[in-house]
Amino acid sequence: DAKTITIEDSGIGMTREQLLSNLGTIARSGTRKFMEAMKEAKGDANLIGQFGVGFYSAFLVADRVTVHTRSHEEEQQWLWESNVGSHQFTIKEDDSGERLVRGTRVVLHLKEDAQELADPIRLAKLIKQYSQFIQFPIKLYSSRKEAKQVVDEAATAKRQEEADKIAKDKNEELIKVRLVSCSACCCIVVVTGA
Repeated sequence: DAKTITIEDSGIGMTREQLLSNLGTIARSGTRKFMEAMKEAKGDANLIGQFGVGFYSAFLVADRVTVHTRSHEEEQQWLWESNVGSHQFTIKEDDSGERLVRGTRVVLHLKEDAQELADPIRLAKLIKQYSQFIQFPIKLYSSRKEAKQVVDEAATAKRQEEADKIAKDKNEELIKVRLVSCSACCCIVVVTGA
């Protein structure tokens, strides 16, 4: 419902200086390092995924990106944040209350036209399609809603009184009434019988 995608690892995290170095600007985020390394390696595919080259592509689908990170080297947890189209970012000590043991959490706040990516089924298909060459496991956690029937005691008692009165007025046999509401929607089911 928050229209976000969260990517989290329990790796070594980053210090404030590493955030500045790795996510500071596009040029410093690794594109130049990547291109130099590609020249040296003459196109070695093992370099793909390194140097943070793809990080800024997050803004293709996100209005805002936040990075929460905590390095194994220090106690502070840091928050990096930037908005689409902005040439600025902020880095501050993270006081969000969601403490990482260590590692990095990237939160993509999806654009209006990219919110279908938050659908767990669509996301699972994309992960399966594009992660075939990644050598470590990627796990997808999502929440789901399950319908649960709940007896509405107050409404049932009121309906039972009405049914008893009608049956008594018509000199008919009394019936048992039970109202059941579904928590997944706003329907109410009337169950009658002995």
